[in-house]
Amino acid sequence: MKDDAVSAGGGGRRRVHRVVRRLLWPAAGGVAAFLLAWFVLPWLVPLPEGREPEPLVLLDRHGKPLAFLPDRNGDMRSDVRFEDLPEALIDAVLVAEDNRFEEHGGVDVLAVVRAAASRFGLAGRSSGASTIHGQLAKLMEGSSSPERRTWGNKARELLQARRMAMCWSREEVLVKYFARLGYGNQCFGPEAASFFYFGKGLHELSLAQCALLAALPNAPSRLNPLKYPERAKARRDWILRRLESERGYSREWVARALAEPLGCGAHRRRPWGDVVAPHVVSRVRRGYDAGSLRCSLDVRLQRVVERIAREEVGKLSGHRVSQAAVVVLDNATGEPLAWLGSVDRGPDEGGLLDGVFSVARSSGSTLKPFVYALALEKGHLACEMVPDVPTFFRQPDGIDAPGNYDGRFRGPVSMRTALGCSLNIPVMRVLNELGADHPFGGVEDLLELLRRLGFSTLNRKAGEYGLGLAIGTGNVTLYELARAYAVLARLGLPLPVPPMQEGDFPRLQESVPLPGEAVLSRETCFILADVLADARARAGTFGVRSPLRLPFPCAVKTGTSSNYRDNWCVGFTKEVTVAVWVGNYDGRAMENLGGVDGAGPIFHRVMKAVYEGKDAVFPSPGFPSPPDSLVRVAVDGRTGRLPAEGVAAEFLCMEWCPRSHMPLAAQPGDYAEDGRVRLDHRYAGWLDRPHAPGAGGFVLARADALSERPRILVPPHNARFMLDPDMPNQGRLVSLKSNLDDARWECETLKIDTRGGQSVAELKPGVHVIRLIHPATGESTVHTIQVDSL
Repeated sequence: MKDDAVSAGGGGRRRVHRVVRRLLWPAAGGVAAFLLAWFVLPWLVPLPEGREPEPLVLLDRHGKPLAFLPDRNGDMRSDVRFEDLPEALIDAVLVAEDNRFEEHGGVDVLAVVRAAASRFGLAGRSSGASTIHGQLAKLMEGSSSPERRTWGNKARELLQARRMAMCWSREEVLVKYFARLGYGNQCFGPEAASFFYFGKGLHELSLAQCALLAALPNAPSRLNPLKYPERAKARRDWILRRLESERGYSREWVARALAEPLGCGAHRRRPWGDVVAPHVVSRVRRGYDAGSLRCSLDVRLQRVVERIAREEVGKLSGHRVSQAAVVVLDNATGEPLAWLGSVDRGPDEGGLLDGVFSVARSSGSTLKPFVYALALEKGHLACEMVPDVPTFFRQPDGIDAPGNYDGRFRGPVSMRTALGCSLNIPVMRVLNELGADHPFGGVEDLLELLRRLGFSTLNRKAGEYGLGLAIGTGNVTLYELARAYAVLARLGLPLPVPPMQEGDFPRLQESVPLPGEAVLSRETCFILADVLADARARAGTFGVRSPLRLPFPCAVKTGTSSNYRDNWCVGFTKEVTVAVWVGNYDGRAMENLGGVDGAGPIFHRVMKAVYEGKDAVFPSPGFPSPPDSLVRVAVDGRTGRLPAEGVAAEFLCMEWCPRSHMPLAAQPGDYAEDGRVRLDHRYAGWLDRPHAPGAGGFVLARADALSERPRILVPPHNARFMLDPDMPNQGRLVSLKSNLDDARWECETLKIDTRGGQSVAELKPGVHVIRLIHPATGESTVHTIQVDSL
């Protein structure tokens, strides 16, 4: 019995051993097969060789994206760097597509088992086995179409997914994966999608926006938030709840994200999203279809400039204003830091036009500094006096008698005051006297200077512009103005970077060439900069608290074209030049709006934004330094000369002058016995005007009546008058002026009366000879005039 029991026990053990052996060999074979498939077979399959998609992206000077643009296929793509991916976006994609990404080895075996069990009815709930590695293999191999979803391709993708995990880090896998994800509306890559749907970069996305981007690749067409916002929001909200349950995101954070609207519908109006610097982007689109291009703009400043311009133009709607253009230049190189061609680049109100580069408009008063630059270069001083009195000038279309912006005449003014107050008559007198031997004064010399400064739009002859070139008869672009004023900021040195040409875009220069020969002297440029920054010099026209006044030294000049069609404001510090234009691209006149109130507020805010706030480009403002060859001296502000002994302090002012060329000394004949300043005959009419500003401090220097020869001041010889039915009395009445008191006027063809103590001729069509007769000697002189009717 015992032997039988032992025999039976031994047989049982042998049967167990046989069963174990039967099971062990298949198990060992299975393990071996698994190890072979897991570690060896993947090496038999090459890694996917899908070419990295090359985006067309425009970067700012710091490498930050300005825009992602359509390639030749119309797709918008963005590069991906792992450090640029927000953690919330990565988490959102993982909970949506591959929650065990950090745990599996490219193929999620547990998920595969669950999926198989579900498929064969061994598990109640269906489950997918897709991993990011597997999806990446599919994207890189281009096997996502239904006709290519064969068992062979699926097996190949599993092996490729496993090999990716063995060869690439998880960061590399994510970068390649994100770069190929499609987000609908032909956007590929998360940053391109972020710019298209939200108008912002990845670092600015909220949790809700990250969740929406993670939702779209699952079904870009079906979840398109621009067409099916309810579907997109449902998928987004599902991901947000998964972030709370799977990744430990706080309930409060998720609740705020769930309450956030999609917020991407407003960007449909742009063909490629809410583009920053759209006119620059448009230039890039016309010339390139792939690659990362770096421009000179600063995206932070660009956004601020666009916002300021939109806000200020909105405030001017009551003045019939629809557009503005702004450019900011880096004075060190000439590269644009901001470029706004219009406030809205839609087809309405001419928004497709580039008001910085492509539209030339009347310059208004913006060229006046360069007239005075010519004068300073020829030895004149900023303290010299110029008559601001009614004056007739010869123009290409006849005789012109311009007025000042405010309709007033100030008598004797210094060049400093004339430029600061932007007076028309003094600048035309200076330009006329700079070329006394030429029919239109110094216009030829002015044109030569302006062309050397880069004004290629001024391509007509001097006679076609006339002296009016100083006050707006020439058309210029905002870009040309900005570059010319930047030369003043650089104390005469030309900008190293050459001007941009048609079809190009503002590139960031890898190396900046040395500047060429100086266009103007350092002394001239500094004096002009000092005048343009002098709040006292412009107070007579613009007041002391206008938008032109900044909390730091800044040279600035405004301009307004005839009938208020154009507003300009251009100025500079040491670091930057800011130029602004305001108006309407269809040429409509604005309603009673000058440059200081139209373009001035935009200039003021943009210039401050360069130095202030979190988006400041420079830490602090500087101003050009005076050359050692200049010295400040005290002058009598009424004569422009060194003050005589005993002149009251209220009449003294300080002026920069070259050490080698000081103001003239005061002469005994400059002052009357009562201390008033004597003026010559050019000011006779101004002193006779009632309530002439400042006239009480002056007296006319009367010459000996017997030695003074008669001279007709008004009308000039060969003057041409037009009778205009829209003017009071059709413009028939003209005051006659001479250098003599009590002179007698005669004309055989015109009626001459005395009105208010003034001799007045009543005009009529024809050619007329007006005679002035000396009251004591009987000597006479004549001027011939022509009168026509409109």
